[in-house]
Amino acid sequence: MLSGLVRLQVGQVAVAERAFARYSAAEPDDSRGPTMLAIVHMRRDNNQAAIEVTETFLKRKPDDVGALRLLASAQLRSGAHEKAAATLERVTALQKDGSDAAARQARAALALLGQASAADMAALGASDIVPGDGLSKAILLANDHMALGEAAEAKTILQEPLQTHPDNPILRALAARIEIILGDSQAGRAHYEHALKSAPDFTPALVRLIFQDLIDGNTDAATTRVRAAASRAATPLSLVVQFTDALANAGQVGEAESLLRDRLRQQPDNLGLLDRILIAQFRLPERPGALESARAMIGKAKDDAPVLARGASALFELGEKVEAKAAFRKAIALAPTNDAVRLTFATYLAADKDYGEARKQLNEILKIKPDHRNAALRLIDIHLVEKNVEEARALLKRLPADPVSSAVLKAYLEARTDQLPAALETLEAAIRLNPVPVPVPVPVLNQFSFRIAAGDPAGAVAGATAWLQKRPDDNAVRVLMANQLLAQNDISAAIGEFEVVLAKEPRNPAVLNNVAWLKRDSDRDSALAYARRALTLAPSSPEIQDTYGYLLMRAGKVREALRLFKVAASNSGNPEIHTHYAMALKEQGDRQEALAVLDRVLQSKSLTETQRADAEKLRSSMGN
Repeated sequence: MLSGLVRLQVGQVAVAERAFARYSAAEPDDSRGPTMLAIVHMRRDNNQAAIEVTETFLKRKPDDVGALRLLASAQLRSGAHEKAAATLERVTALQKDGSDAAARQARAALALLGQASAADMAALGASDIVPGDGLSKAILLANDHMALGEAAEAKTILQEPLQTHPDNPILRALAARIEIILGDSQAGRAHYEHALKSAPDFTPALVRLIFQDLIDGNTDAATTRVRAAASRAATPLSLVVQFTDALANAGQVGEAESLLRDRLRQQPDNLGLLDRILIAQFRLPERPGALESARAMIGKAKDDAPVLARGASALFELGEKVEAKAAFRKAIALAPTNDAVRLTFATYLAADKDYGEARKQLNEILKIKPDHRNAALRLIDIHLVEKNVEEARALLKRLPADPVSSAVLKAYLEARTDQLPAALETLEAAIRLNPVPVPVPVPVLNQFSFRIAAGDPAGAVAGATAWLQKRPDDNAVRVLMANQLLAQNDISAAIGEFEVVLAKEPRNPAVLNNVAWLKRDSDRDSALAYARRALTLAPSSPEIQDTYGYLLMRAGKVREALRLFKVAASNSGNPEIHTHYAMALKEQGDRQEALAVLDRVLQSKSLTETQRADAEKLRSSMGN
C-alpha cells in the first residue's frame, strides 16, 4: 500500500495501479486497496473500471461510506447522474445525523443534482441562485475533483462555464477556492470579489473573502467587510459571530469585541452576544471588562441555569470565587438534575482544592445518573488525591460497563496508582476480548500511551504496528504512532504513516501540516504546497499559520511570513511560534521588537530544553 501511495505521488500511475491491485487481492476486506485503485482508474479517465472495482468491494462491505463516495464520483464522471444520486442518498442514509463530512458533501451534491430538500438548499446558503442543470453538473464535477485533491482538473472543468456564466456566484466562489489551493491567492480574491458584485449577500463568498484577507494580512480590509456586514440588521447574528471569531483568530480581538458590543446595543438582552463578548475579553491580555460582562450575564440569565453556570465559570477564572460559588448554587437550585452544571461546578471546586464540596456535587450526579462515567472519574481522581485508593476501587466496581470498558477503567486506576505494568496487562486482556473487526480504539490508544510512560517507545510502536495490521483503517492509532516515530527522529517512517492517513483523509489539516513540517528540509516545494492546503482548510490555526510562515520565511518571503507569525503569536502561547516571530522580525530589520519577543519567550515557565536553546541561540546572535 505504501509503495503504491509513493508511486502515485510521484506520477508513476501504472506502477501504483499494480501495487494497489496486489494489495486488494491480498487484503480483500481492506477498503484502501479498492478505493485507491478506483482513484487511479479515475485519474486515467477509466471511470467504468473505477465503478466495477468499487461495486465489487461494496458487495462485501455494502455500508462502506468511503467506497460509496468514490462510486458516486465515478458515476458522476461517466454522466450517470441518476445512479450517482441514488448512491449519494445511500451515503446520507448511513450518516443519519448529517455531521460527517461525507454526508455534507453528499447533501451538497444532491442539491446541485436538483434532488435536495428546501432545508438542504437553505443550508447551502444558495437556495435562490443554484444554477441551471448543465452548469450545476459542471460545478458538481469540479467539486468532486476538489474532494479528491485534484484542483488542476477542477480548474480545467470550470474554464468554459466561467466564460458562459461569468456572474454566477457559486461558480465564482468555487473557482476562487481552486485558485487559492493552487497557490494564486490574488486570482482567488478576484473571483470572490466578482461573486459579491453579482450577489452582495452571498455568504460563502463573503466568509471566504474575509478569511483570505486575514490569511494575506489584510486585516483592515477584513475589518471593513465585517463591520459593514455586522451593521446590517438583516445579517444573521450567527454570521456576525462567525465574522468576529475570524477577526479574533487573526489577532484582532479588540476589534471583534467592539463589533459584538455594537450588535449588543441593538439586542441588549441577547445572552448569546454577551457570551461571545466574554469569550473575546478572555482572549485579551488584561481581560478588560470581563468581570462586568460576567456579572451582566448572571444578572440577565434569570432562570437559565447553563447561562448562569457560564457566568459563574468566568467569575472563577477571574478570581471571584465566593461570587462564583453563589452563582453556581443558584444555577443548581434552578436545575437540580442538570449534570453538566454540577460537573462544571465540581471541576472548579476540585481545582480550588475544595474537595468536600466537590465530592458532594459529584455524588449528587451519581445519585441521578449512576452510570455517569465523567462524574465517577472525577470522584475517583479526588479519592486518589486524598489517598483513598480503596474507595476509588469500590467506586470503579459500581460503574456499569461492558467487559472492555471495565478493563479500560481498571487500567486507568492502575496507571494512576503507579502500576503501569499491571495497567498494560489489563489493556492487553481488553484487546483480546474484542476480536477484529469490533473496534476497541480506546484500549489500544491507552496501551500505546502507557508504554511510552513506562519508557518503552519501541514496544509502543510494535504494538501499534501489530494492531494496524489487523485494523489498517484505524487512523487514530496510526497518527499516534506517526507522532511517536517523529519523536524518535524517524522522519521518513513518520512521513510514510502520515501519508497513509492522507490517502483516506486528504482534507485533514493537522496531518497536512505535519507532513509540511517534516518535508521542510527534504522537499521545500512540496512542503509549501502541503502547508498552503492546510492553511486553506484551517485558516485560524496558530500551528498551521506558524508552519506556513516558517516555510515562507525560508523561501525569502519574510514580509508575508511576518504577518502570519504576528497573528499566530497573538493567539498562542507556544514558545516556538514566538521564537519564529522573533526570527522574522530580525530578518525584517526590527531588532528591538525581536529582542522584546525573545525576552518574553525566555521568561516562560513552559519552555522545553530545546525551545530554550533555540531562543537563547537566536538571542545571542543579535548581541546586547
